[in-house]
Amino acid sequence: MKSHTVANTRAALVIAITFTTLGLAIWLLPASVHVVGWEGDAASIVSLLPPVSRLWLVLSLTSALAFAVGVTASRYNKLPQLARIVVPLMLLLLWAFPFLPVLPEYFPLLLLFGGPVRWVVFALACLGCLLIAFNERIEAQFFSCPKKWTVFVVSLVIFTALGVHSKSALGLGGDEPHYLMIAQSLLADGDLRIENNHREHQYGGFFSGVLLPHFLRRGLDNTIYSIHSPGLPFLVLPFYALAGHWGAMILVALLASLAAATVFSLAQRLTSGPIAAITWAAVSFTVPFAPQSWLLFPEMPAALVMSCVAMWLWSPVSERPVTWMCRGAVIGFLPWLHMRYSVLLAGAVICLLIRLWPRIRLAVSMLIPLVISGILWFGSFYVMYGTVNPTVVYGYDAGSNLQAANIPRGVLGLLFDQEYGLLIYSPIYLLVGLGCWLMLRKSATRWQFIGLIATTLVYVCTVTQYYMWWAGWSVPARFLVPVLPLMAPMLAVAIDRCRGTTGRGVVSLLLLISIGIFAVAMYEPVERILFNDRDGTGQLIESFQGGTWLTTLLPTFIEEDWRAQLPKLLRWSMSSVVAFSAALLIGRRARSLQCAFWSGVSCLVCFVFVGSVLHAGTSLDVQSESEQRGRLSLLEAYDGNRLQGYDYRGGRVLNEASLFQMAHVFKKLNEPQWFDGRVSSSMPKGAVTGPFSFPPGRYVVRVEFLSIPDKGEVWLAYHRGPGLLTRGSTGTMNVVSMIVDSPIALDPVWLGASTEELAKSILSIEIIPERVIPRSDRFRVPNIWFAEAIDSELGQHVFHLDNQVWVEPEGFWIRGGSTASVLVSPAGESSVLVSIQNGAEPGTVTIEFSENKEIAMFNRFEIRQFRVQVDGESVVQVDITPANGFRPSLIDSESQDERWLGSFVRFSFE
Repeated sequence: MKSHTVANTRAALVIAITFTTLGLAIWLLPASVHVVGWEGDAASIVSLLPPVSRLWLVLSLTSALAFAVGVTASRYNKLPQLARIVVPLMLLLLWAFPFLPVLPEYFPLLLLFGGPVRWVVFALACLGCLLIAFNERIEAQFFSCPKKWTVFVVSLVIFTALGVHSKSALGLGGDEPHYLMIAQSLLADGDLRIENNHREHQYGGFFSGVLLPHFLRRGLDNTIYSIHSPGLPFLVLPFYALAGHWGAMILVALLASLAAATVFSLAQRLTSGPIAAITWAAVSFTVPFAPQSWLLFPEMPAALVMSCVAMWLWSPVSERPVTWMCRGAVIGFLPWLHMRYSVLLAGAVICLLIRLWPRIRLAVSMLIPLVISGILWFGSFYVMYGTVNPTVVYGYDAGSNLQAANIPRGVLGLLFDQEYGLLIYSPIYLLVGLGCWLMLRKSATRWQFIGLIATTLVYVCTVTQYYMWWAGWSVPARFLVPVLPLMAPMLAVAIDRCRGTTGRGVVSLLLLISIGIFAVAMYEPVERILFNDRDGTGQLIESFQGGTWLTTLLPTFIEEDWRAQLPKLLRWSMSSVVAFSAALLIGRRARSLQCAFWSGVSCLVCFVFVGSVLHAGTSLDVQSESEQRGRLSLLEAYDGNRLQGYDYRGGRVLNEASLFQMAHVFKKLNEPQWFDGRVSSSMPKGAVTGPFSFPPGRYVVRVEFLSIPDKGEVWLAYHRGPGLLTRGSTGTMNVVSMIVDSPIALDPVWLGASTEELAKSILSIEIIPERVIPRSDRFRVPNIWFAEAIDSELGQHVFHLDNQVWVEPEGFWIRGGSTASVLVSPAGESSVLVSIQNGAEPGTVTIEFSENKEIAMFNRFEIRQFRVQVDGESVVQVDITPANGFRPSLIDSESQDERWLGSFVRFSFE
């Protein structure tokens, strides 16, 4: 009886503490914390907190809820059970760590728990409650093994749905339209000569811009053939003929689903049904396999071929020669997808020949289609270019433009780079190392493992000889997609081995993080989290770093000096070792699902805490960047009187004026650079420094020069378009001031100069906030493509919500037959004048604003004005749709303009 009372007392105390923690977390929901300066190695921190009166209110409500729940559970003798269920909610105490005094000042990476990472903590807490609540059922029915056809159907549905979701938002990008142009040439002309197809603009059905042929060297008779291999266009041709680019996407999703089902079958053959299901999820629904399942690149067909090769290595040998002839034909298709897959072909053939030994008849049957395919492949280059050298399409001799010195940088980049590294986006592949060791120790799997790992290593070393190891415009680790099925057996064996408490906890954590990252990236495709700008900072990390400067602490191998990144990699490796050790210690105490949960959680928490300790000291450059980011994020989080600023170092409450003063940004440029537009697609030509973020409001931007400069201009530009937000001309002083006044958040913004000489004379830039719109009162808009100013000092701007326009100095052209959606900020004016000039073809133009819609008939090049009443709105949306279009090159023989132009639009105010 006494023990029962003690247990109930402990349970009641746990419930009380847990619900108090929940109340504290609810109070901290709108709160934020920011680094605004440094004193030595200690950060100066400012937090924005809700009123304390709200804290007492929330705690009173959660205490009353805890009392009611506790009394109810006590009546049914369920108090200890309830305490065990709710105790994971104590993880929400991590939300409070960034707001503690002293500790975050010396270990600023703890501020991660004050940013978006807090939702990871919340998700883990909820998951822990569910696991404990349904512990017995989960232990009894851990997994029901799906069938292979179920795996295929589920994969196809998910890949197709996500593909439609992504393509509807982003359209085609990178090399995708060029592969479709080859398919279009095959469909329209039955050949690979693409010049006439581009000249006749046959890409209009799937690409809205101007698409020039991708080639580096002309073939015989001065013919243009695409630099891209014809294998993928041949595959998608029937689907493309039936349903255009959507049909091509469905075929890629179909191939990805077959590869996913093959991975599942192989894992099931090596382990068990439940482990196969986990392996399937780990490979198929993570980066980079999942996003490549609808992108029109040759990686997915190659991945399907290699998954089949891996399956054939572990399957009983078929004694039918026809079967092996078909398999040889499948493998022989690899070079047709891309020249680099010749390495995979060689590895696959060697492994299968060893598997077939000493069945000479079967081996010959497999080699016959391979020889035929090889002859045809080399012969195709001879027919097109007059040489059998496959590298002729790239305009160089075999072996040139490849350097073995690039391999270490490329391998490290494909694994650990914060923009394109496999393990950054899918840490579940960390288990491949364990699987390699386990398979090497077993004689039953040793030789197959050696074949697969040797093929993988040779392929990786081959592709990383290229300077551009990240594969251009692509998702992270794109080059690794074809060999991911070869890693699946190692992954399955490792997961199967991790059956203990620690193993289950760590595997579950890695799997949830990997799938969760992919889910976050797909939630808003327009954010392009998976498509980085090759500027050394990953958009995924930027999204999660909160008030920290995590992007400067993670390795980036975009730069050639890869050795400078090794200390960063070493620190995080040490954090991983300590985190796994902590999980191992907790996992040894008991063997239950509950303990497995705490083992995984401890691994994650220790990883962050140890990383915070190892990165406690920061360089001056990192301090300067973190200070700039922290001050701008403070303005982003500003919410007027709803949140109260508090300065930890000064121990004072901040009013609006003092808060804006602490958010004053000063950046000194020690060695200014001037970018000519070729460095990164995210930087406008002439950019000097950035990026900066401007929450809605009014700012003074002061640019100081070393001396009084020659005549020129400095400007601020939103990164996606040529339109400028504001500009300032140099004069008789060494300081130029500009005004940015916008009702919409602008991020990122670049500072630029008109000449390189002017850029290199810039000494510093200051951003002084004069007025900031509180966060709760801001106008919420979707993704902005382009932004330009009509009058920056008055706050009159045009914001483009899509890429159906071409921005020019006096206005913008709308693509014919497309709708351009723009937001106009009138800055107090009562109306907006919209001037529309029609193109070379007569037709209608539709104008929609507020609840009004007008359809007007225009003659050739006719100009009309329309008045849009604003009625006191800070922002008004205008949608304009020209029905027809024209190409300037078709009406003017001297014009080189191939754009499909509809109407030219200008905005003005009265």
